[in-house]
Amino acid sequence: MSETVDGSRDGGPDQRVAELHAVLQYVRPLSRHVAQVGADRLDGTGISVGSRAVLERLAVEGALTVPQLGRALAFPRQVVQRMVNELLALKLVEPRGNPGHRRSHLFAVTSAGRQVIDDVRAGEDGELEAVARRFTPEQTTAAVEVMAALTDHFRRGR
Repeated sequence: MSETVDGSRDGGPDQRVAELHAVLQYVRPLSRHVAQVGADRLDGTGISVGSRAVLERLAVEGALTVPQLGRALAFPRQVVQRMVNELLALKLVEPRGNPGHRRSHLFAVTSAGRQVIDDVRAGEDGELEAVARRFTPEQTTAAVEVMAALTDHFRRGR
């Protein structure tokens, strides 16, 4: 047996690699299921699942440029620009001046955009609470850390 970062014992690196493979095998179907449920929740809002991701990122992170959104969401800049344009047309985001770059605007969530994302997330909270009850806070923190590490490791242009 080997020691983990926190000093506990486990089955060794081979077991952890196998478990990470298992995590990756769940990522694809999870992503598809979440996207479908998300699309259902967005019905009637006029926004797509991708635009919801942009809106949510802006709501959480604050004003960002299109290239910053593209990097954060792993979408091509042109795709993000189309989603931002969709959100602009719906008045869910607004452009702001960017002191760091004259030609690259920052985009921020409007109060209407904040209301849409808050409503969507409130609808998801019940489902997430049902899953959260199955785990300790330490387990959910570890899950976030694992997903963040995998995302960082496999990010293009690392």
